[in-house]
Amino acid sequence: MKHENNNRKLKNYMIMKNVQLKIAVTNLIYMLLLLAVIVLTILSPLYLDIFQSMELCNQYFSAEKLDETLQKAIEHADHCNEHLSKFKITEEFYTEQN
Repeated sequence: MKHENNNRKLKNYMIMKNVQLKIAVTNLIYMLLLLAVIVLTILSPLYLDIFQSMELCNQYFSAEKLDETLQKAIEHADHCNEHLSKFKITEEFYTEQN
């Protein structure tokens, strides 16, 4: 059985460009806003303890914990970025598929 040449391109996935782009942009903004709210909710107790606490020991430990949390987040982001860079789709991939 002979396979037909499948000429799918990224531009052909967009059926109604205006509507699909509006939905995609709206969902992206919503996702980023939700992510910001979650991160601020998690980190705000540590940040507020640094500036509103009168005890120096509480300020120190809150600042230390905030620093550890941010360092771990940066390390995880770098780790994910390394893995994603391995899966870049190149022009060669499309020519091999066709």
